Amino acid sequence: MLAKAVAVFVAFMFIVYVIGLWINIGTQNLVRRQIIENTHLQLTYFSESLDREIENVFRQQVALRNDFGLRRLLLYQDLSDMSSIFLQLRRISGSFTTIYNSSPHVSDVGIYMPNFNRISKWGLLFALPNEEDRALITSVQQSGQSLFHYGQDLVIGMPVHEGLMPRGHNDAVIYAIFSGEAIVRTLNQMAHAYGLNVALFSSGRQILVAGQSLSGNHIFDYARAVNSDEPHLININGTSMWALRTPSDRFGLELVALLPTTQVDAVIIPTLIATVILFTVSMITGVVIFTIYISRLIRQIYLQKQASEKARFDQLHLQITPHFLYNCFYQIYRLGKLMDTDAVSEMSLRLSQYYQYITRSTDDTATLQLEAKHAEDFAAIQNIRYGGRIECRFGPIPEPCRDMKMPKLFLQPLVENAYIHGMDSPKSASLVEVNFVYENGKLLISVEDDGSSLDDIALSRLEKRLTSTKTEEETSSMFNIRKRLEFMYGNNILMRVKRGAMNGLRIEIEICKQSSG
Repeated sequence: MLAKAVAVFVAFMFIVYVIGLWINIGTQNLVRRQIIENTHLQLTYFSESLDREIENVFRQQVALRNDFGLRRLLLYQDLSDMSSIFLQLRRISGSFTTIYNSSPHVSDVGIYMPNFNRISKWGLLFALPNEEDRALITSVQQSGQSLFHYGQDLVIGMPVHEGLMPRGHNDAVIYAIFSGEAIVRTLNQMAHAYGLNVALFSSGRQILVAGQSLSGNHIFDYARAVNSDEPHLININGTSMWALRTPSDRFGLELVALLPTTQVDAVIIPTLIATVILFTVSMITGVVIFTIYISRLIRQIYLQKQASEKARFDQLHLQITPHFLYNCFYQIYRLGKLMDTDAVSEMSLRLSQYYQYITRSTDDTATLQLEAKHAEDFAAIQNIRYGGRIECRFGPIPEPCRDMKMPKLFLQPLVENAYIHGMDSPKSASLVEVNFVYENGKLLISVEDDGSSLDDIALSRLEKRLTSTKTEEETSSMFNIRKRLEFMYGNNILMRVKRGAMNGLRIEIEICKQSSG
């Protein structure tokens, strides 16, 4: 009888162990994929940020190249009229400062004027170029590309006068240097955080390396040999690694990272040890240990999902670019010139509150009342910038919903989207309405505009983008907002787009408050 009871118990625990082992293997694969995807997301995040910084500098250089004062300066034949020359130089020095401050990776900005054989750059108004300056100027003049690598730096250079002839030694050129040392410092932070080895390629040539040192001159070429932007496994000298790449369409830049499988398995190994412990102890404690084990695996998945959602929130936060701040400061400058002190005061106050809300806390959540106040500040700033062409009305927030926790910066992108539809409208004045209705335990938030550019095809495209689960749709701001709301409220949230009563776009968010916590 005792032997039979032991045999039944062992058979039962064997079945439990097989089920547990199957779940464990599946969970390990899931955790492994989450770690790799999260690392790849961080790599893409930096690559897109660098592309945006380069694009911003490039656009500002084009604007400077077309500046009338600069072109006039290049028409001088001698240094006889120094007062006029320095007047123009002081004007363009402000553009140098703007370009220099637009990216933490920019180390120098300048222009070479062949008619004077002088150089003007950030921190140096007018001087003879030294040997280093001349070497750089020659490289810019002879390069056929707007962006090229110069040593370990990246240089954006362009001629001021474009004609039918190729670039030559007598061209006036504008240049900006993206410091390789500064880029490596930023890459090292990511490399050390994720245990990566990272290389930056420019036009197919490796120019920067960050992270742990690897033996071999062309070690990253193994990762590029597989023509795929998806993570893939490679073997280098008996070491297995995950190769991660980012696309290189706009400027010919490409980030390649190597993630050792041992780094990923460092998270997985404790799970394997836990499995062995489960098999040994389950003979005595059985279901109790099994339940604890499953709970641990679920928590691992939850933490990885939380990290992935945080990375997506960082991508949404990236939409707040320096251009918005620059434009606001320029508007304040214009209002000051017009002696409109009331508008200057209002703009300054709203802008201060706007950036205080963004930077005062690292918390990803805020109350609905604070989030609505931030959206109102944004609307007030836009109202001043566009001369009252678009009116934005905010309805009152119901008392029971004012302190509801919401994802931070979820409402402003919806209001901004409504402004875009309003600006596309041929009408002289447009209207945006933001309303909050609480009824039967449900909160309905609506953002509606009266723009006339929304046709049925565009509406259908928006609906498809909002409901799609494909990875390529994750760059949509409305998709990100829906995912962040679902992460906070689960199935108690519904988001939809439709044609509103004003014949424009209406975005609705419905939240069941009973389960909001």
